[in-house]
Amino acid sequence: MYRVINRYADMIMESFKYKDDIEPYIKIMKSYKEGKLDYQFSAIFKQYYRLNAARLSDSFYNEYFEILKSNNCDNVYEITEKLERIGCNSLNARKVHFSFATKLRHTVDDNSPIYDSMIAAFYFFPAIKIEWSKEQKIDAYKISYEFLKYEYDRLIKKCLLNDVLEKFNNKICNADKISTIKKIDFIIWKYVNLSKSGKIRNKEIEFG
Repeated sequence: MYRVINRYADMIMESFKYKDDIEPYIKIMKSYKEGKLDYQFSAIFKQYYRLNAARLSDSFYNEYFEILKSNNCDNVYEITEKLERIGCNSLNARKVHFSFATKLRHTVDDNSPIYDSMIAAFYFFPAIKIEWSKEQKIDAYKISYEFLKYEYDRLIKKCLLNDVLEKFNNKICNADKISTIKKIDFIIWKYVNLSKSGKIRNKEIEFG
């Protein structure tokens, strides 16, 4: 998979839109580091990380950003537990929002990877079944996330994505402000998005 990504590095780079993909992320990280966690920060964060699409309650948002402000974000699994205890919609439903927990954790430590559906698709992580208990879901997420941390570390140490990372560093404005972990996340996300858009079916991306 990594050789395919390196082979189509130019296509991946061309798919980036700085104002949509990179600029909001830079703003989020800069504002957090400067302690500017105001309404504008939360608005950009919710839109960029697609919290808005989940139709979450105001109480969820309030608690979510309070966790970020408290700097009590060292353990992504504890964050997940805290978020699960909050009613997340008008029905006061409690859900396991692991992806949102990793996005919060990443904001505090940009060497912590983000887990989302695109990353899960790339690594063929098993689906989380809706009927599972909270404990079962978190345990399953933990297995996948610990693998993700291991694999990103392996990618970096063995230079498995060096070709595409070099192009990222040369072509993306403010690349020096982005951690290698997040660059890998960006690249894999874009590769999966291109694959889902029909590039493989249309033989624009080929294996072998």
